[in-house]
Amino acid sequence: SDLKEGKKTTLVIYALEKASEQQKKTLQSILGNTHIGESEVEQAQKIFEETGALDRSKKLAHELAQQAFNTVSNTDFLPEGKEFLIEQADKLVNRDY
Repeated sequence: SDLKEGKKTTLVIYALEKASEQQKKTLQSILGNTHIGESEVEQAQKIFEETGALDRSKKLAHELAQQAFNTVSNTDFLPEGKEFLIEQADKLVNRDY
């Protein structure tokens, strides 16, 4: 997972921006730790929710997907190609975590 790999995703960056000192310490101890379990993942998820990072990231994803949709809609791509690209963007934005 991104947490175990220590990836500084938009979600993590947003969370760190708004986190309390304790939340930052907790999140930093989880990031890049390959031995984390379900408990640590749940702690990170709670921090993402409490800081508003999850909602902010979802909003950004939807905005970017809408931009992609508008761009693809205005291309000369074949209809099948447009449909494929729009479906892929939709899957990325609406996937379950």
